[in-house]
Amino acid sequence: MTPYCVFIFFNNGTDDHSEGLSVLRDVLRKAIRVMGSAHPFTRAVEQRLWETLLVPRFKVGARVKCCMGEGKFFKGTVKCHNYSEDIWEPEKFVPYQVELDDKSIVSTNAKGLIFVPGDDDRSIRAAASDSSGDDPTAAPPANPDVETGDSDATA
Repeated sequence: MTPYCVFIFFNNGTDDHSEGLSVLRDVLRKAIRVMGSAHPFTRAVEQRLWETLLVPRFKVGARVKCCMGEGKFFKGTVKCHNYSEDIWEPEKFVPYQVELDDKSIVSTNAKGLIFVPGDDDRSIRAAASDSSGDDPTAAPPANPDVETGDSDATA
């Protein structure tokens, strides 16, 4: 079998980063289809994809406000970074999973969990600090092997 290697070089531009992610996602899709998800090459591409994801602006535990449509923002707490669900394509991730304070807003689950599709001020913003002035700045991405919970609603 001929080895297949992908090398991606980035500068700090987001266009280059997006292109690199796109290439990795495409290679991962093809690797799963051709070699299967347990193949060492497929696992290596998946790990590289995790390493390439941007570091989110808000750390786990940060207090945020999430847009739930029509410009309405609701307060919550960041539960994890680079969230994915089992029913999604393997290469799909969203920047955050958030637990809303008002769990009744989300009718699809009792935990009030949502996912935030974009890391921008239209989707998620810092909430006024409720306590000791914790800094809601970026933190390293969560470990992909950690359980993240279920969510069916989008922000």
